[in-house]
Amino acid sequence: EGFFLDEFINCVDIEYSENIDAEGVFFFDSNVSSLEKLVIHVNSSYKAVDDLTTAILLVHELTHANQYINYLYNNEPQDCIDQEVDAFYAQYIFVRTLNDEERSSILTRLYVYPGVNNQIQIIKDLGPINARAESLCSTNIDCYIDNFKKGIKKWVESNPYYQEQCDL
Repeated sequence: EGFFLDEFINCVDIEYSENIDAEGVFFFDSNVSSLEKLVIHVNSSYKAVDDLTTAILLVHELTHANQYINYLYNNEPQDCIDQEVDAFYAQYIFVRTLNDEERSSILTRLYVYPGVNNQIQIIKDLGPINARAESLCSTNIDCYIDNFKKGIKKWVESNPYYQEQCDL
């Protein structure tokens, strides 16, 4: 498995759409996406959303674009649930790389304002899963990643949206 997206970043086509039933969608469909055009649709409601929230969503969808590139190169499809686990893991790790001001903005929205948007809620939901992995593994990074992803997998599998999307 390699990370190819950097070679194809200029091929990413991100468009707002009123015709999707999700916040964002990457099209794993060869009739829509190709190595020359990796199509991501973002729900039009995101026109009124701040950049940090949109960035968190785009990290998720760009992870799917990278999975598609890996599939085209290796012809090995990844399980639907595993695709989502990797995308949610990438979102959480992205938030951990933000600067202090950006993290402070997210933390304020998490703990001061009760009606957070879905991307911020996802980070909030993943927080205890992350804390458990950190507690179990101390400084062993492989143990941490393994336990964090196992926790995310349980979280994804318990979500009705992904149960339907992944035919569970």
